[in-house]
Amino acid sequence: MKYTICTVVTFVTCIVVFSATSAAASITDRSISSIVEQAKAAKIDTAATYAISGVLLEDGPMQLSLDSGTVVFFKPVAGRRVAALFTGAGSAAFNPATSVERRNVKRFYPEESFAEEITYAVIVFADTNVAAALEGTPTSLPKRGLADMVKMTSSALVYEDGTMDSDILRCLANGWNKSSMTIIAGGGPNQWECTMMASPFDAERYSLYITKVNNNIRDWVMASKCGAEGETIEARDDGMTSGDVVFTEAHTIVATFERDLDVAAVDKLRLRTLMDSIRIVDMDLLSDLRVDSVFLADGTRLTFTHPKDRGRFWIELPRSLPLGSVVDLVIHYHGEMIERFGDYTVLKTSIEWYPAHSYKQKSMFDLTFTFPDNMKLLSVGDLKESSDGDETKTSRWVTSQPIRNASFHIGLFKERKIETEKDVPTASMYYRTSDLAEPVAIDVSQALTFYTRLFGPLPIKHLHATELPGTHGEAFPGLLHLSSLAFLKADDFFAEQFLAHEVAHQWWGIEVDFASYRDQWLSEAFAEYSCLMYSQMASKERDKFFRLLEEYRKQIMSRGRRLIGSNRQPPSIALGYRVRSGGYSGDYNTYIYYKGAWVLHMLRNMLLNLQSMKEDEFLGTLSEFYSTYRRKRATTDDFVRVAEKHAKVELGWFFDQWVYGTDIPTYTYAWTKKRQADGTWKVRLRVKQSNVPATFRMYIPLKVVSTKDAVYRLRMLMTGETAEIDLPVFPDEPDELVFNDLSSVLCEVDEESFD
Repeated sequence: MKYTICTVVTFVTCIVVFSATSAAASITDRSISSIVEQAKAAKIDTAATYAISGVLLEDGPMQLSLDSGTVVFFKPVAGRRVAALFTGAGSAAFNPATSVERRNVKRFYPEESFAEEITYAVIVFADTNVAAALEGTPTSLPKRGLADMVKMTSSALVYEDGTMDSDILRCLANGWNKSSMTIIAGGGPNQWECTMMASPFDAERYSLYITKVNNNIRDWVMASKCGAEGETIEARDDGMTSGDVVFTEAHTIVATFERDLDVAAVDKLRLRTLMDSIRIVDMDLLSDLRVDSVFLADGTRLTFTHPKDRGRFWIELPRSLPLGSVVDLVIHYHGEMIERFGDYTVLKTSIEWYPAHSYKQKSMFDLTFTFPDNMKLLSVGDLKESSDGDETKTSRWVTSQPIRNASFHIGLFKERKIETEKDVPTASMYYRTSDLAEPVAIDVSQALTFYTRLFGPLPIKHLHATELPGTHGEAFPGLLHLSSLAFLKADDFFAEQFLAHEVAHQWWGIEVDFASYRDQWLSEAFAEYSCLMYSQMASKERDKFFRLLEEYRKQIMSRGRRLIGSNRQPPSIALGYRVRSGGYSGDYNTYIYYKGAWVLHMLRNMLLNLQSMKEDEFLGTLSEFYSTYRRKRATTDDFVRVAEKHAKVELGWFFDQWVYGTDIPTYTYAWTKKRQADGTWKVRLRVKQSNVPATFRMYIPLKVVSTKDAVYRLRMLMTGETAEIDLPVFPDEPDELVFNDLSSVLCEVDEESFD
């Protein structure tokens, strides 16, 4: 069975006003609670057992071939068949659409595409065509082996925590016939099992999880995630994706914090529907917060379902809405989102404190907070008004443009104004820990000035830097959450680097947003390399920049050695958050932060003018990338185009190797010198390249220092397994040859004698 995608590119907007009669007539058969209860109670349908042969279910890269066997359906849910199990002979295959994904499959599986014989399959689906394809000749139930498969099917439909597959639930509740499908298959001779998923609500619709069963132990990894052949993730500046059901245009939130910091809030949302026939809208919220009620703007109360201790909740509209409809909702909720430890306050979440269909979408925010008068509260947006009440304060903050995430911080803060230079945003610091408050303020001020001069001006007028207990930091438009350790520890990370990294996010990640998780290195690696450049300028330690680069290099190179016995290739930067799958939680830092920073460093030195040592091409690339993609979502390809403009050469090969690829070279070099008859000196250099394909190439800087301390710099292009070249003639006797000068290439370097 093949599936196709239908993409809607235009729509007509209409404001929806519901009547009271429509509200009463529609929510019976397809209410969320009814669907979930039916799914929980679903059992196999003994009257729907079929013998089948030659059935192929195919969707994009997914293939399930059911050659011969028996299909048993589960009883219908909301009037539709949504689950079946198969026992017999067949095969499962997943052929990723891109080279990045094919390489990633091979990190965990012997081949670049998954293909295995199977003896069982569990199929959960929303498309009625699947049910039709699975109907064969009526037969009797298999006599053995059903119990485990029934349990597996039930678990695929309703999870252990009592929640239901959200894709299936969306389709059933809205009456959609979409190509949503989950296949769990295995039982073949090689003991591989797979879970293949097709989601019409994901920008990359197809996912593959695999495991090799070992003594009944299953260690699942996400081996691939992709679209169909030729599909790419659409980079929309408003943050919408092809899988979103609604778009949130605006939030108007009124939040009141009690003395114990419990919150009661009301969020007035304006939503626009992105699909047709929408009757159910799902939203996310911190699980510690509970929805109390949901209304339309006219006061009509709506039914909602918010499972206990779960973040996602479901709102049932009075009737189905067409594509492009605008509806205003009012959501009341309360709970605990702030913990207090003495004089310190900790946010349980930085963004999930308000309901959202997607935290990637950009919305306007109008935020009003009422809080105890002994505390200070800082928020994204511009402070429009503030007032004092009976032991309370109230402040209202409004964003001047749509933003992706809204956050705030509240606490018993000391306040300090931070001096900044002209044309640089003013800044303030809010903190409890005073130990290193002075150097923190200096670094925030200097980093703001340094980046403004380097990249360009910010749109914000003021930056609020707040102390937050914990080990991490986070950045929002005009607001920083800074770990308390920055105020306590003067080490490499929590001194200049940490602070400069978070400040850099005002440029990279906020002003220039990343298009998808595959492009997230444009945020984290850019902020990381920016903070390295800041350390190069501000650090009292002369060699700190290169020392930190070397520490990053060692961590990148040693990662593979930590996976003892696996012989597994490292992940691609283009996997984004997925670099963690099958590895370590620290792999995200290793590859997205550190290797990504190394990519920028290699580009910087490749564009460096070795005669003048000027960096105009690289710095011009960064400033133009910022100015071109301000308030936009950029892709890696966007950055490549800007870099190529300044380099005046094609650079696709460089990014293919270092961002999309996974290979890291080892160079073994040797050199010899010989005095010529005319008194000049000839140098012969031999380089061996290993651990990479023969087609791998890189420009490697060389530095030759003469006995008279004269310095000569040049580059060699290395490709293939071995190269032996004569360097230009030197007037003085060479005393030292520095291979990979300025740590310009991420690699291992060994020197050997020239035989």
